[in-house]
Amino acid sequence: MDEISKSRLFDPTTLPPIRLSPAAVHHLAAELKPSKASPLTALLQLQAEPSPAELDELGIPHAKRGGGASPSAKGKAYRQALETLAAPEQTVFLSEIAAGTPPMTLKLVMGLERVVLADVDTAGLQLSPPMSYPEFVKSLARHFENTLMFAEQRAFWPSQLRVLTGLFSADSGAVEPEATGAALKARFEKVGIPAAEQKQILDELVASKTVVAKPGGAYAMSDNTAFWLTRMGTGQIGELLCVLHDEQGSSTPSTTQLRFVGPPKDRVTMVTVSGEELKGLAGDAPPEPAGVVCQVMDRPTLTGFLEAFLGVAPA
Repeated sequence: MDEISKSRLFDPTTLPPIRLSPAAVHHLAAELKPSKASPLTALLQLQAEPSPAELDELGIPHAKRGGGASPSAKGKAYRQALETLAAPEQTVFLSEIAAGTPPMTLKLVMGLERVVLADVDTAGLQLSPPMSYPEFVKSLARHFENTLMFAEQRAFWPSQLRVLTGLFSADSGAVEPEATGAALKARFEKVGIPAAEQKQILDELVASKTVVAKPGGAYAMSDNTAFWLTRMGTGQIGELLCVLHDEQGSSTPSTTQLRFVGPPKDRVTMVTVSGEELKGLAGDAPPEPAGVVCQVMDRPTLTGFLEAFLGVAPA
């Protein structure tokens, strides 16, 4: 449960995250009336005797106060965070993957114009102070800052990315922009692609200007393709996925997924689109059920893009 403490999405020097036991959450249940989609609902499944002791100690307002400290400004902020957790409108899952380090996933609950980082396990609830929607978007745009280099926007089909990474990845896993004919032949054979199909695949990649034929049977990725693939090959990925909640607490994953690929401050933005959004990319009969659009965004553009992705009104 220490992922929240490690997160750089909010300033822990302003208000640190806090931990509440199931007993404290049970005490607040009648006041908060958490929805079916609320993380508090899962915690209420644990047996615990309701107790206000922690709430009083933290200065969190509640209806049946004991003899603890009076409600404080900090306590009121945490109360707002709990109210957001009780009535979520959507949940954002932020994941970070980097080679050599354990993956990290944060659960961010959005509702009542606030965002709260939350984590629940059998020991209780850990939550951050609330952020406003504009603060949250600004923090995400800073966290996922794109590279200062520029490349023309590019759309790939997942099958193309699988072929390209298979053909232009060294044994170490790093992407190499150019490969000899012998290396390509060995990589084709490794995945069982017969010789008759190998030239057809390479010809299709050349025709789409994804790769370029070189003397001596070698092939190289085009400059644009290499720009995107080298960052994908770093193994550093940030990902945002939204799950929407209706008033009855039913949950529906968004059809759009955001990925930010590459090391910090050198990332590129990748949008996986499907459904109706895919038709805008490939017409009524797309060859695959999803497509990937790669682009570089400056800070203002990325901020506006995140606002639209999250359904947040521009600041």
